[in-house]
Amino acid sequence: MAPDTLAVVTSSLALISIGKIATFGLFFIGLSLVIFVHELGHFLVAKWCDVRIEKFAIGFGKELFGFTRGETRYAINALPLGGYVKMLGQEDFVVDKTGELVVKADPRSYSNKPVGQRVMIVSAGVVMNVIFAAIFFMVAFMVGMEAIPAKVGMVLPDRPAFRAGLRPGDKILSIDGHTTKEWADVMMRITLSDSGDVMRLVVENEGRTRSVEVEPEYNSVDRLRQIGIGNPQSLTIADTGWVGANPENQLQTNDQIVALNGEPVKDVNKVQMAIAAAQGRPVPITVKRKLSGGSTKEITVDRRAQITLLPAENQNLLGATPRVRIGDVSAGSPAQRAGLHEGDVIAEWDGLRNPTWQQITGNIQKYPETDQRVRVIRDGRPLDEPLFVRPEKPFTWSGSGKPAIGVFYRGEIDEQNLILAKVLADSPFGKAGLTEGDHITALAGMPVSNWYDLIQILQQNNGKTVPIAFEAALAGNQARTGELAIPRSLTTELGLTSWPDSVVVSIAGKKSFEAPSAQGQRQEYSVATWDGIHAALAANIGNQVEIEYLIGGQVHKKTIAVTADLTDPWFMRVWYVEPFSTFAERDLLKTSNPIEATWWGIKKTGYFLINTYITIKQMLFSQQIGVEHLSGPVGIIRIGTQVAESGLAQLIYFLAFLSANFAVVNFLPFPIVDGGHFIFLLIEKIKGKPLSVRVQMVTQMIGLAMILGAFAFLTIQDIILWNKR
Repeated sequence: MAPDTLAVVTSSLALISIGKIATFGLFFIGLSLVIFVHELGHFLVAKWCDVRIEKFAIGFGKELFGFTRGETRYAINALPLGGYVKMLGQEDFVVDKTGELVVKADPRSYSNKPVGQRVMIVSAGVVMNVIFAAIFFMVAFMVGMEAIPAKVGMVLPDRPAFRAGLRPGDKILSIDGHTTKEWADVMMRITLSDSGDVMRLVVENEGRTRSVEVEPEYNSVDRLRQIGIGNPQSLTIADTGWVGANPENQLQTNDQIVALNGEPVKDVNKVQMAIAAAQGRPVPITVKRKLSGGSTKEITVDRRAQITLLPAENQNLLGATPRVRIGDVSAGSPAQRAGLHEGDVIAEWDGLRNPTWQQITGNIQKYPETDQRVRVIRDGRPLDEPLFVRPEKPFTWSGSGKPAIGVFYRGEIDEQNLILAKVLADSPFGKAGLTEGDHITALAGMPVSNWYDLIQILQQNNGKTVPIAFEAALAGNQARTGELAIPRSLTTELGLTSWPDSVVVSIAGKKSFEAPSAQGQRQEYSVATWDGIHAALAANIGNQVEIEYLIGGQVHKKTIAVTADLTDPWFMRVWYVEPFSTFAERDLLKTSNPIEATWWGIKKTGYFLINTYITIKQMLFSQQIGVEHLSGPVGIIRIGTQVAESGLAQLIYFLAFLSANFAVVNFLPFPIVDGGHFIFLLIEKIKGKPLSVRVQMVTQMIGLAMILGAFAFLTIQDIILWNKR
């Protein structure tokens, strides 16, 4: 058949680093094999149907060497990106007396073969790809392939999974009766669900099996259907998060967690939840660390949670906003080039002293592509010289990309210093006399040096009015005092600690309440969240309400009189998070039984064939999947080289996946691909005569232009996403 358009991948070769040449070459050979197998199907069936084949080439471009056997030229071309089959009757036309293009009359011409034979020739490539996929899946399972198991890691509050009762550690045995062996199966079924679908999951945890029903919801930001769960994580550190000075006495990448508080541990979720529950108090973690000589040693490090304040768009605690600490800095970004580091505290941004993140982003948008003067505090000490950051406007198809500096901010604050970036005037701290730049030194008669101390004393004095001491920035850092009226916090009065160990289930018999969102629209909020509790209490001022809540899995109920000073669940807006991350948990999918491996391969092939069609439907019609989740040539190369680095079994599995996808895409009813040829043949069978050559040529030219346009779009999108990484 005609040369495959995947040849455009050559444009991305410049993106491959020297260190990845071997793995890139291995994947490249595999990708060529997928396309070669496709063309081999056309070749074999065309030969069987006695069609004259003029050329069978491996690769494209200039012929490097080849030979002629019989009537066919077999060639190896310069670009090994697959192959093509040139058959008599595909391009040899004459003009008849009416001026119409017609195919030359030749009994061995493809165009002069019966419709049935041409259907077989057209379909043969797709059939070969399906067979190839099944065989390669079978081989991958017999070799043994590492995969992330179908087990629940993180569960987000107030999301479908949490509301359905899924919890960390649940092993998902099946979804809607279909066995799930790996995390990819779980994600695929969630992503490809339709609006209104309710999935029945059978899960197992600590030897107990139960069924849960969960309805996926569409996430308009990620443009995917989700239920709010993360994949299971191992105990091996992948990213330490910000550790500050003295890294030797901190977590390091590839450390393996072995104990928590001196007790052996097997679940990283328990480690992270224990650190969060400690609310800033140091928690000893014992890790096994590999040394340069190959030996290992155990070392105990203290970890304390970091603080994030909600809501993210207006971070504050009782009206006081902390200073900003820089989150992740993207490689090659303006922030990195300027010298900004993760963990830097922003003391000044372009003349704004102790700015909030909203002020920083506002300044970036106001003065794009302009040097902005920044002073930072690093590891507790201010840098001697200022840094200069020039925001850049990223490329987008609409041209509406906002200027950015390449910092991924997740709400990090300067926990170690009680210097305020902003104070709301009509708030407890504002009414106590504090304002921007003030430095809190004592609360309730006790000295405080950081936000951990401050929050602990606030919680201990829930509902009381206590003295506060601070240094007033506007008065030359003079010592001042005031009276801080601390509102009552429902979560403190109920004895709730941190999610997911404790959570509110219902208030006044209702699990959700309506309130204005940050954008001003009415929205339902679950009482499992701080804004849901706020909405529920604000709607019940002056009433006695029954509150149902969980602590450690036990159900509790309490009746509380709601007053105006109880409506802000301020302590619930303090999130303690452990920033380290670990590598994903892995299981070995392997069988030595060739019959079982064959059955697994057939099932997996059918699974991907069906899901590829569903993905196309979700993207084009129901629009439940965003186009940014498509990968073009560069994306395929990026993923393929990463897979090749993971091992031979992973590469074989990925090639089987590509082959199944290639079969589906090639058989879509679209001009230029095999599915388009099949439609032409179907029309010919119904009409009793083929469409005119001119019509076929025009439609194929239109189809080719559309495919090249799609490849250009996806290639540019891939390059943009690659650069972001």
